[in-house]
Amino acid sequence: MSESLPRVTDPDSYRALCQSLVECENAENLERAEVLRAMVDAAAFGECPDCQDDDRDGRRMDCQTCGGDGFVPDNCEVSGVALTLDNFVEEVKVDIEAFAADYRKQHLANPEQFPLELGADNAGLWTEFFMDFMTRER
Repeated sequence: MSESLPRVTDPDSYRALCQSLVECENAENLERAEVLRAMVDAAAFGECPDCQDDDRDGRRMDCQTCGGDGFVPDNCEVSGVALTLDNFVEEVKVDIEAFAADYRKQHLANPEQFPLELGADNAGLWTEFFMDFMTRER
């Protein structure tokens, strides 16, 4: 797929995405299932390494690793969640790209309040703007 798919990072959205994938596969809607499979594969979650999303005999529901979800965040270890440097960098890139897109959109509406260039004496403001973006409700 040449187009960029959104990376699902919310557990509830991932759960719904997986359910939609199963429904499409059951309905033999293979074109849509292919897109959903790509999104599942790119998501920030994967199958639980302990229960393997297997609920026979209550295995998944009793799983201490995933808490009964059947999936865990990427790179989950039994002792806790690990995040590789590459995963962290990818997540930060997504956040920075979202910030840039949002800032440019606001610049179009109000160029004086949202300039695209800051003088050297104000360059630290980019960090402040980014942190404001990351902490505000979206």
